[in-house]
Amino acid sequence: MAVPDIDYEDVRRQIYGFMRSIPFPPIENKPIELDGKKHRFKIDGDKHSETSGEYKFYTDGVPAGYALSYRSGECINWSYQFPQSGDFKLSKKQLREFHQQALAQRKERAAKIEQEQKEHSAEAEKIFNLAQPVTKSTQHPYLQDKQITGFNAHIDSNNNLLIPIRDIDGHFLTIQTIDTDGHKKFFYGAPIRGGFCKFDAVDTDTDIDTPILICEGYATARSIHEVTTGVFMVVAAMNCHNLIKVAHDFRTQYPVRKIFILADNDSETEKKTGKNPGIDAAKEAVNSGFADWYIAPEFKMPRKPFDDETQEEYQKAIHVTQAQIQLIRTGTDWNDFLRAYGKEFTADTLEDKFRYGLMSKRERELASKVKIINAQDLTKKEFMPLKWAVDGLLPAGLAILGGQPKVGKSILALNLALSITIGGVALGKIKVKQGSVLYLALEDPERRLQGRITNTNISGVDSSDDLSRLDIVTQIPRQHEGGLDFINWWLDAHQDARLVIIDTLQKFRKLLSGRNDRYSEDYDALSDIKKLADKHDVTILVIHHLKKGLDPTDWVNNYSGSMGISGTADTLLQMARARTHDGGILHRTGRDVEEKDFGLKLDGFCWILSDNPEEFTQPKWKREILDYVREHGETTPIQLSKDFDISLDLAQKDMQRLFSEGLLRKVRRGVYDMKNT
Repeated sequence: MAVPDIDYEDVRRQIYGFMRSIPFPPIENKPIELDGKKHRFKIDGDKHSETSGEYKFYTDGVPAGYALSYRSGECINWSYQFPQSGDFKLSKKQLREFHQQALAQRKERAAKIEQEQKEHSAEAEKIFNLAQPVTKSTQHPYLQDKQITGFNAHIDSNNNLLIPIRDIDGHFLTIQTIDTDGHKKFFYGAPIRGGFCKFDAVDTDTDIDTPILICEGYATARSIHEVTTGVFMVVAAMNCHNLIKVAHDFRTQYPVRKIFILADNDSETEKKTGKNPGIDAAKEAVNSGFADWYIAPEFKMPRKPFDDETQEEYQKAIHVTQAQIQLIRTGTDWNDFLRAYGKEFTADTLEDKFRYGLMSKRERELASKVKIINAQDLTKKEFMPLKWAVDGLLPAGLAILGGQPKVGKSILALNLALSITIGGVALGKIKVKQGSVLYLALEDPERRLQGRITNTNISGVDSSDDLSRLDIVTQIPRQHEGGLDFINWWLDAHQDARLVIIDTLQKFRKLLSGRNDRYSEDYDALSDIKKLADKHDVTILVIHHLKKGLDPTDWVNNYSGSMGISGTADTLLQMARARTHDGGILHRTGRDVEEKDFGLKLDGFCWILSDNPEEFTQPKWKREILDYVREHGETTPIQLSKDFDISLDLAQKDMQRLFSEGLLRKVRRGVYDMKNT
C-alpha cells in the first residue's frame, strides 16, 4: 500500500493542539512557526519582556519537534501522528525512507543555520566593538543596583550594557543586552550554547592551584570575582540550561583543576513546581563529572520580629534595611546574598564552603557530623529571646511537672491552660498572652473536666469567656502509634499555639519493652516529644508522677523512672504539698531558667502564686515565728517567749536558727527582723 501524502493542515492542527495541552502553554495568541528554528514564547509567570518558553518544529520527513520551559526545565517532544484508515501501517522500509529524507534535510538545514549563526555572531561582535568600554566611573542603574563594576562589559549609545559571550576556544558568539531597567536579551540569531563571560584570576601564577568557579549570571560572577579579590577564575554561563555545557567544556580544557558550581537557589520556583532549576543543573554537572562540588546560597532571616516590636525597631535591631529584608526573603543567587548580608559575611561564607568543597569524600562525611562555631562569632550571633508560655515561670521547650498523686498537678495545668486561652492572669499574678492550647487530659473523664472548668475561680475567667481556643483530648493513640503525629498536625493548624499539656506521661509514652536499659527508653520517649516542642517553638508540659521513696537531699532525683526523664527536659517543675495543707511549693530548675521556688496557695480549683514561698515550705513552728515577726517587725527572744508561752532559751535558739538559715536578719544584738524588710 502506498504511503499517503502528509496533510500539512492536519500537521498544523496537531501542533496547535499539542501546544495547548502542554503544562506551560503560550499565554499570547501568536502564530506558531514551522520552520525548524527555535522560537521563544511567553508562559505563565513571565514578566515584562521575559519569554521562558521555547519550541521548534520541522515538517520535512516525519514532522516532529519539541516545547520546553526554562522555568521548570521541562521538555516535551512531539511527532506527527499519521491518520490510520483500515489496516494501513507504515512499513520499516517506508519509515527508513522518511528518516533518510529527514536526515539529509536536517544536515542541510544545520549547515544553513550554522552559517547564519556565524553571520549573526560577526554582527554581534561588530556592535560590541563599536560600543564604549565600561569604566569604574560608568554610571548604570543595573550596575548600581547589583553593587558591581562593569568589568569586560561595553555600553552602547542607548545606555545598554553589552556583555560579551565567547566559547571555550575564544570565538566570539553573541552579546547579552541589559537595559537600564535590568531587562536582558541575547542577540537574535547568534548561538549561546557553550558560551560564557569569564573573569580571569588576578595572579595567573597561583590560578592553577585554585578552583574554577562557574555560576549563572553576569552580576553573580562579577560580584563573586570582586568579593574574593580576584583570587579565582570566575565564569558566567549566562543561564542554568547552559551551565552543564560550559562545565563540560572547562573540564575538557582543565582536566586536573577543581571546578565548583556556584548555583542559583530557585526556592520559589521549587515551591510552585517541585523543581529547583539552578540546583538541579548544578547537581547534574557534578554527577556527570564536569564539576567537583556545588555551592548554593541559603537565605535566613536573623530572627523574627518580637510580638510588640515595630518594623522600624526590628530593622534597627538586626541592622538591615527593608531592601535587605526583601532580598533575604526572595533572593536566589550569590549577588542577592552579597547585597543582603554584605561583602565580609559573603566572603567568610564562601571561604568556609570552598574549604568544605576541597575536602575528600571521607573528610566531608566526618565534617557533616561535627558542628563548630568560633567563639568570637558566637558572641556576635543574635538569638530570639526566650519564649514563655507563662512569663517568668514556664518557658518554651519540654517541661516536666512532677508531684505525688492528688497534690494538684492537673489543677495547676488546667489553670495555666484556661489563663492562656483567654489571655488572662495566670496563678492570680502573671499576665499571659492569649493563644491556643491543647490539653491531653488522659486520666480525667469529661464530667470531672467540666466541673473543674465551670467551677474555677481563676482570676479573670468567668462563664461568659470564649474558651474555643482550648482543645481537650481525652483519648489518643500512644506517641509512637500516631499520638505525636496528631500533636504535630494540631500545632501546624494552630499557629498561635502557646501550650500543649500531656497529662500524664505514663498514658501517652511508648511502653517499656524491657529489652533495652531503662535510661535509653526514657530518654528516647522524652526526646521525641522535645523535638516537637523545639520544632514549633512551643511549650509542651508533661505531667509525671514521683517515686515512692523520695530523696530528701535533691528533689530532681524524685521523678519516677530513670534519670533519662529529668536529663531530657528543658525545664523541671515539682510540686510539694502537705496533704491537709492548702499551701504548697513549686520547685523549678532548667537549662535556660534560674533555679527558684514558687509558693502556691490552693483556693478551690485555683492555685494562687504567693509572694512568700517559705511560708509553705517550713515546719509549722518556723512559719508561726516568721508570721509573728512579719506582723510585729523588730522582735526579741523575750517577746517571743512571752507571746508563744515558751522558755526564753528555746526562743533564743529558734530565732538564732532562723537567722543562720537566712530567714531572719539581726538588727542589733538580741533584736531580729524579716530578711526582706
